[in-house]
Amino acid sequence: MAFPRHRMRRLRQNEPLRRMVRETRLSSSDLIYPLFVT
Repeated sequence: MAFPRHRMRRLRQNEPLRRMVRETRLSSSDLIYPLFVT
């Protein structure tokens, strides 16, 4: 596998782009407790 000659530094400088491509962080407050009504 070939590596790029130039390192793309645009993501480091641009905060909105970094936010868009970063990994998703999931916490317990993001989850919904299932409630089944029978």
